[in-house]
Amino acid sequence: MNQSEFYGRYNREENAVLFFKEIFQYRVKCCPKCKHHSLKFYMHLKSWRCPKCKKIISIKSVSFMRDSNLQLRDWLEIIYLITQGKKTDSVLNLLRKSRQTRYDTLAYAVKKLRLEMGQINKQLLDQPKTLLHFEKRETESIIDLPGIPQNIDLQILKQPFKNYDRIRLTLSSNDVKEVFKLKSHRLLNPNYRYKKLFAENVSKPTTLNKEFIVLNGAKIKKTWEQKLKTNFIKELRGIYHNVSIVFMQGVMDEYCFKYNNRHSLTPKFKVFVYQLLMTKDRIAGSQ
Repeated sequence: MNQSEFYGRYNREENAVLFFKEIFQYRVKCCPKCKHHSLKFYMHLKSWRCPKCKKIISIKSVSFMRDSNLQLRDWLEIIYLITQGKKTDSVLNLLRKSRQTRYDTLAYAVKKLRLEMGQINKQLLDQPKTLLHFEKRETESIIDLPGIPQNIDLQILKQPFKNYDRIRLTLSSNDVKEVFKLKSHRLLNPNYRYKKLFAENVSKPTTLNKEFIVLNGAKIKKTWEQKLKTNFIKELRGIYHNVSIVFMQGVMDEYCFKYNNRHSLTPKFKVFVYQLLMTKDRIAGSQ
């Protein structure tokens, strides 16, 4: 779906409400208060309402969009702009393309979406890991390898057709410890803007460390490994001057999501929402 088709179909708030309503209605099977099953949806409230106890359940409250004042059409636009391109996009470039006017608001939305992409990629958690080593040459500067760690863990889920193999890139155990220290330090800063994004990860350090235990390496071809590393470097080069280790995992999650769905005939923004609906453990809006 190109941009003219997208904006022609979802430019109005009512159309975005109907889009999210059709998807997230499967999470609202009954009233959480009185367990009444016959709920009615009100367009002007963007919510379901229980006729028995009058409890209101909004679309945002059952999705990753809770704790946000953005309209649903704005969320849908941001999802589309992030997922439609082959390469990642900087927040500043997304600000030029979208109808948003505030950098911080858009940056928060992008970080939140990348966290949700990470939850989608977690289905590869049980796969064996192998190590990708990025060797920095003396002639290369930070622009050539914009903040890419020296070692990255790679997980592969083999499919009957190799073009449909799925991957997941994660930080190594040493980098995870470094990220944990930096996040903890930033959470102590009263002026830091994105505390809600860090609270879930920093509050569970034991779970985070277990996730990144190095397992026996998976066997992959050297040519494919080199191609993967080259493509990931190209993904960042020219977009970012440098990526902080704190946000590198989010960039890798976005790259893996696009890689895993590169052959999908369904528009990527729909694939993202559909796959998010099937995840059991979500960063935001968990029930």
